[in-house]
Amino acid sequence: MVISLKNALSSIWYFKKLTFILKKTANSYYFISVSFTKVLEFYLKNYYINNINTF
Repeated sequence: MVISLKNALSSIWYFKKLTFILKKTANSYYFISVSFTKVLEFYLKNYYINNINTF
């Protein structure tokens, strides 16, 4: 009984740790993708503005 309880508690702790790590990773990936799209949008806008001005 005690051993199974310890196993259950440790598995719950590992699960919480894993979900925390996954959430942090997901947040960082989301931040990276958002900043990447913002930079891409900025470059594309500047590119189009520069090309339209040359025509």
